Amino acid sequence: MADWVRRFRKHIHSAADLWLLLRLAAWLVLEPILLRLLPLPRLLAWHTPARPPVPSHQRDRIVLYAQILLSDRANLFERTCLKRSLVLYRFLHDEHQSPRFCLGVRSHNGRLQGHSWVTFRGSPLYPGEDQGYSVTFVYPPEKEGP
Repeated sequence: MADWVRRFRKHIHSAADLWLLLRLAAWLVLEPILLRLLPLPRLLAWHTPARPPVPSHQRDRIVLYAQILLSDRANLFERTCLKRSLVLYRFLHDEHQSPRFCLGVRSHNGRLQGHSWVTFRGSPLYPGEDQGYSVTFVYPPEKEGP
């Protein structure tokens, strides 16, 4: 049995866990299509609907499942920071955890390099992910004064 399947089986304890995993996988398939159809701000706004909250204990599970689905070993989906960030933003927002979607650029070996990540309570979900990047876009936008 593939290593990534074992990793999932170890973390799926209920039908709700399996349903969450399947929803994450479906959105990983849909994101590239939606990115071609919608401008990024509109897609992010669409990912920010008012919904009833999901139990907040699922935040770690959402991050773990996305990490496993996009791991080198699973090799199920093309690994891109943009796809991962959009899916995490959508699902963590469902949790009413107030995530922020960020885009940034940096110079690396004389070339411009772009990256996206999600922050939660002001810190990247994956520590150090924003290292060296100048933030060029944040959603939702920072609110200015009263």
